[in-house]
Amino acid sequence: MGSQGPRVLLVDDEPRLRAQLGAVLADYGVAVLGEAGTGLEGIELACRLRPDVVLMDLRMPELDGIAATRKLTEVLPSTAPRAWLAYLAAGAVVALACYLVPATGLVPRWAAKIGLYNGLGLSAVAAILVGVRRYRPERPLTWYLFAVGLLSYVTADVIFYTYQDILHMEVFPSVADVFYLASYPFLMAGLLLLIRSAAPAPTGPACSTP
Repeated sequence: MGSQGPRVLLVDDEPRLRAQLGAVLADYGVAVLGEAGTGLEGIELACRLRPDVVLMDLRMPELDGIAATRKLTEVLPSTAPRAWLAYLAAGAVVALACYLVPATGLVPRWAAKIGLYNGLGLSAVAAILVGVRRYRPERPLTWYLFAVGLLSYVTADVIFYTYQDILHMEVFPSVADVFYLASYPFLMAGLLLLIRSAAPAPTGPACSTP
């Protein structure tokens, strides 16, 4: 049975933003345990629900996000930031911003695609490389293959969005397709190595026949 994803508590005084962020997290299989509209409510819910991650807004009535987070780490030390949880939270915020920022009209849509969406992809590549260097896995080749595959896919996206949204050109096939196709063998090879390393080794026949 696979491990469950992190359980998240959303703390923000804007109900609409909480709903949008909750929908994005649900798309990634992240369970939202509850929602709070103030820092004090967030602390109360966190103590009761014991989430793995608390996404806290900074500016809220009664108690702002910084003070609430400081108080929360005092009463629940287990909620102190951990690297992968912080990265997951940041990724969720960036993913939401990919949809919300273009709607403001402050930046063109292509800027959100290339800067935010593909920036998130590049950060995943960096996170894999940092993780390999820090944790020294037994089979680092698996993770290097994932990193190369993701980097190839991000490169393809940048080229595709440049053609489509900046140059306004419909090019097919293009250089982007080369990088798209090149990413799959690396990702598949990494996945096969991961499955192979996780498969239990044979222990011999379960029973003998006379």
